[in-house]
Amino acid sequence: MTLTHWGRIFEQDDDGFILYESRAISRYIAEKYATQGTTLIPRDAKAKALFEQAASVETANFDGFAGKAVMEKVFKPAFAGTKPDEAFFETQITELGKKLDVYDKILSKQKYLAGNEVTLADLFHLPYAALLPQTGSKVIEERPNVARWIDDLKARASWQTVKEGITSTA
Repeated sequence: MTLTHWGRIFEQDDDGFILYESRAISRYIAEKYATQGTTLIPRDAKAKALFEQAASVETANFDGFAGKAVMEKVFKPAFAGTKPDEAFFETQITELGKKLDVYDKILSKQKYLAGNEVTLADLFHLPYAALLPQTGSKVIEERPNVARWIDDLKARASWQTVKEGITSTA
């Protein structure tokens, strides 16, 4: 199985089975290797429904706002050499904050978004959640349950292994 990066698109080739889009790739890997390590997609119908709900919440309420904020303050200056649009950034962070207020309430009652077991839906948040502090925003830290949840996810051995990126050993 190889993972190839083409511009902004990642592609996975698993013995001729080609798949792109990070969430689809993640789900495929989690299902294919479900018996190895932590079960990231529940098998029980109700637990799986809660996972799917949490995954949809991430896509609709976190990814767009956090991604645009990180793009504006981290990627744009680093890769395009341009100044961030502060007003646009603030709009994204304000909207993200509203969404994270709801997350904070959910996470006050349970350890993870889909219940008390970590799922892939939680892990989908990590790339942008890990970069948000580089924007100067405290949008995560200002919400104690969200901060606890993200800290827990960032402490996972798997995140520690991949957080700096993968380098070739060849």
